[in-house]
Amino acid sequence: MKWKAVVASVLGAAMIPAVSTAEVAVYDWPDLETPVLVDAGSGVVLLGKDGAPMRAFSWRGNEGERDQALRLVDMLGDGTPEIVGAGRPTFVLRANGEPVFEIEKGCDQVIVADISASRGLDLACVTGREIRAYTGDGQFAWGVEPGVRLEWCQAEDVTGNSKADFECKVRGREQYVRISDSGEPIGEPVGEAGMSGEAPAVNQAQASSDALLKEGGRFDFDGDGKAEERLVVEEGSLKVVGAAGEDAPLAEVSTRGKVEAALIKELDEGGGATLVAVSKERIYVIDHGEEGVRVRDYSADASRYRRVPFADLASVYANGFEDSAAAQQAVRDIGDRISQCYASRLRSNAYAGSGRQIVQLTVGEDGKVKDVMQMHSDVGDGQVERCARQALERGTYPGAQSGTATLNVNILFTFRDEAR
Repeated sequence: MKWKAVVASVLGAAMIPAVSTAEVAVYDWPDLETPVLVDAGSGVVLLGKDGAPMRAFSWRGNEGERDQALRLVDMLGDGTPEIVGAGRPTFVLRANGEPVFEIEKGCDQVIVADISASRGLDLACVTGREIRAYTGDGQFAWGVEPGVRLEWCQAEDVTGNSKADFECKVRGREQYVRISDSGEPIGEPVGEAGMSGEAPAVNQAQASSDALLKEGGRFDFDGDGKAEERLVVEEGSLKVVGAAGEDAPLAEVSTRGKVEAALIKELDEGGGATLVAVSKERIYVIDHGEEGVRVRDYSADASRYRRVPFADLASVYANGFEDSAAAQQAVRDIGDRISQCYASRLRSNAYAGSGRQIVQLTVGEDGKVKDVMQMHSDVGDGQVERCARQALERGTYPGAQSGTATLNVNILFTFRDEAR
């Protein structure tokens, strides 16, 4: 039987890091909300259009030749990358840092490959005696317990349908079990590996040149249309040097440790170029505007940020009430309780879902809620959704004008991370 490697399609250069080392990288990130992603080895920090950290995630990442703590790959098949963290917890984030789904207890090993017939890529989670498969948006596909403890697994196409099948080594033995892309055992355990051992090529962020940090690498920092500035990096210092030379730098910054990654990017349209320079400890954001040079620095340690939740009543539509304005205000009066639903969930789980929830309430002539219907949600967190519906259901509303009235409530749950 011929073994055919399953290789995912790549997106090209959209997610290429400007500069990368083994532990520190800064990415020209293809998201309008969070145009820069920083990986300093202790998690990821996403910078917003204002250049300040917007979202940060830290976790106990997996290590070893068969897994990697961070993958940047199109899981949803929409042409943009998601952020996949492997370890405890294991999770998938949208490009802007909003959670898609989380495996809270984590995985001993994660394999990203084309497993199911769903759009995009899928995730296989190996945990001791079990391997489970999920679609890119977090739908459970299947789970298998082969009856033995698993040391590690690898994926290739055995059945010839361009989907990933699995071969898993039995812990403590030179024996392997094989599982199809649908979660069914393939044959009996065998005494030697039949797969190549090469992981599917799915990581769509690839290393690029480190021209900014090399002597002679030129860029346009002062916005005059001429790429004649360069960086001079030493242990504890960073200079942006122009035509006048090192004796008259355009910017000079004392740094903690040596800068190991750097990126020039226009973060906000019309806002001019911004230099983002990263050491293992700090993120330096340097702008050159009409008022001169501005330098800001932030922690590169993702665990040093705290989550600030927002629950925004984006719109409230009332129809059929004796007093529509009073009905809308009654919903807004519940806003703090809805916000608490989200804040409470985020305190217990930093990877709780975020997104938009639309709820329709049907209210009788006595002002009591007769029905609550969830019209839409991409929040991906049943606890938050249920709490918000209950808060709305327990509200006090004016009576319907005749028979029943309706309220359509559009809630946006989101967050920003701020330095502690």
